[in-house]
Amino acid sequence: MYKTVVGLGDSVAFGIGDNGDNGDNFSGPGWLGRSAHALRVPKHLNLSFPGARSKDLARVQIPAAECLRPDLALISIGGNDMLRSRFDPPTFARDIRESINRLRRVGTKVFLIEIPDPRRSIVYPSIVGKAFHQRASTINSALRWAAGEEGATVIDLWSVDSIYERDFWHVDRIHPSPRGYQFLTDRTVELLGGRPCAGIPSISAKQPNRWWWLLANASPWVLKRSFDLF
Repeated sequence: MYKTVVGLGDSVAFGIGDNGDNGDNFSGPGWLGRSAHALRVPKHLNLSFPGARSKDLARVQIPAAECLRPDLALISIGGNDMLRSRFDPPTFARDIRESINRLRRVGTKVFLIEIPDPRRSIVYPSIVGKAFHQRASTINSALRWAAGEEGATVIDLWSVDSIYERDFWHVDRIHPSPRGYQFLTDRTVELLGGRPCAGIPSISAKQPNRWWWLLANASPWVLKRSFDLF
C-alpha cells in the first residue's frame, strides 16, 4: 500500500484542465488526485506549479519532495522547456536524471509522462508545428533515457492514437480534459499492477465555443511562444 504520493512538474501535474472543460485555467484533482483516489493513498501533496521547467523541478520541487520521502511521485515536465529558445537537451536530460536519482534514493517509485505529438494535438503554422514536433521528440528521448538510467517508468503518450481525440483535451488543446486525466490515472494504476476503478466525478460546465476561445486565448499565447522559440 502506498502511504504518500506527490505530484511534481508543470501545469499538467498541477491539474489544469480537469475542471469540466469550462475554458478557464482552473485546476481540478488531475493526475495526482485521481491516482491517490484510485490507489487509496491516505496522503497526497502537489508540489508542481504552472510554468515549471526542468531546473525548477530539480532545484525547487525535488528538495521539498525528498523531505516527504514519498512512496510514489508523478511527474509531468518538458512542455515549458520545449517552448524556450535557450532549450538545451543535455541540461534538460541531466536535470531529469538527477531528479529521478534523488527520489529513488529515498525509496520513491517514479512515474513520468511523455509529451504528445504537438502536431496532432493542436493546429500550428507549419514551421512552428515542425519545430515543436522535433522538440517534443527530443524531450521524450531525454525522459526515456533518464528513466532507463535510474529505474523510473515513462507512460507512452506519443504513439497512443486515442489520446488525440477531441474529448481527451481541455478546450486549450494543451492540457488534458477530465477524460485525459482519467486515462493517465488508469494507465498508472495498470502499470502498478492494479485495476482501473471508477474515477472522480467531473464538474459539469458549459462548453465554450472552441474556435472563439482559441482565437482569443490560445493564438496570442502561441505567437508569443513562437517568437521566443525562434
